[in-house]
Amino acid sequence: MGLIDSFGRAVRRRLGLRDADPAAGLAGDPAEIWRWGVYSARVDTCASDGSTVDVTPEDPRLSPMQGVPVRGGIPGMTAVVESGRCMVGWDGGDPQKPYAVPHWASSSLTSMTIQAGTKIVLKAPTVYGGDEAGAGFVALAAQVDNRLLQLKNAITAGIPIPNDGGANLQSTILAFLAFAGWPQTTAATKFKAV
Repeated sequence: MGLIDSFGRAVRRRLGLRDADPAAGLAGDPAEIWRWGVYSARVDTCASDGSTVDVTPEDPRLSPMQGVPVRGGIPGMTAVVESGRCMVGWDGGDPQKPYAVPHWASSSLTSMTIQAGTKIVLKAPTVYGGDEAGAGFVALAAQVDNRLLQLKNAITAGIPIPNDGGANLQSTILAFLAFAGWPQTTAATKFKAV
């Protein structure tokens, strides 16, 4: 026990405050003051669903901890990290209620999940899905449907003339598509994917 811890215990005894007794499940009166802070820790492992982490705090007073619940900061968001750092703290300073919060310095992200009840809106000049390398703008369903409808209408408007080898049908379709501005892009303007 260091000088600071000894001094803290002496002050607590003089004030009539009980020390924490983890074996008995007691947090102390109030819990040890230093447990009201948050401390940097190394992430040793992360649960596959991102809900908990096993950590080794940098502060030598703190032992490695397993199964520490992660508070993601954004409701419905979980992140799975391969390695890195986080901050650990305790609810109300209670040593039985540790938690980890992202700080993720030097962390390697394995996956991230955002769950929402209504919608998720990403606003950016370009959003990439899958990977940036080799990504192309995705086709938008409404625009694809519209172009296919135009093609269907052009075919329907064509009148086949016997023994002309389809020349009339071809010219009718080409004229209709030219009028409709065919071909038109069906690509999104802000979302690319591979």
